[in-house]
Amino acid sequence: MRFMKLVGLAALAALAAMAFVGASSASAGSTALCTVDEEPCDGPGTIITHVHEVDSAALLLNNVTGFVRCTALFLGDALSGLANPLHLVGAFTYSNCIDEAKRPCTVVEVSSSALINVLRTKFETAEVTGTGEVLVRCGFFIHCEYIGTGLKGTAEGPLLAGGTGVVKIHKQTVLALPGFCPETATLDILTKPLIATYIST
Repeated sequence: MRFMKLVGLAALAALAAMAFVGASSASAGSTALCTVDEEPCDGPGTIITHVHEVDSAALLLNNVTGFVRCTALFLGDALSGLANPLHLVGAFTYSNCIDEAKRPCTVVEVSSSALINVLRTKFETAEVTGTGEVLVRCGFFIHCEYIGTGLKGTAEGPLLAGGTGVVKIHKQTVLALPGFCPETATLDILTKPLIATYIST
C-alpha cells in the first residue's frame, strides 16, 4: 500500500499518508504558489498561503495483499509566501478506503503533521519532496505501518497540467516497519488543488 503525505503546491493526498520532507537536490530560485499567472507573484491577495488538495484514488500497492485505495485530503499552510524551497506544513486525512477485494480499510497518518518542500525547477514545474509514515488496517490480518523517505514527486501548474494544476507521485517505494507485512510497497498519488495554483517566483 502506498500512502504518502505530500503537500506541495497543491501537493498531497495520498493513501496511507506519507509526509514529504527533505531538501530538494534541484537547483532553482525562489518558489511561490500564486492564484494568477503572474511572475513574480506579488499582487494583492495573489500569493497562496493555504493549500487544499484532493486525490480521489490514492493507491498503495504491494505484491502480497494487493492494493489499498483511498480518497486523500491534504490541508496545509505555507510557512512563508516566497522561499527556496517553499515549506508547507499540514496534515492528511483518508476516507472511503478499500482493498483489492473491495473490503473496507482504514489509513491513518502516524505523524501529527507533514512538512513538504516545494522547489520550482522550471516554467510551471516544481519538485516536491518529503518523508512520511502511515498505518494501514484491513480486516483482522492486515495491520501494516509504512514509512517513506526521500519521496519525490512533481507539481505542475494549470498552464502545463490544465485545470487547477496537479501533483504527481509515481511508483515511489515505501518500507514496512517490522511485522507481518510485505517489506516494500509502492505509492501512486495524483492530487489536485481546489483552486488554480500557478508555480511562480
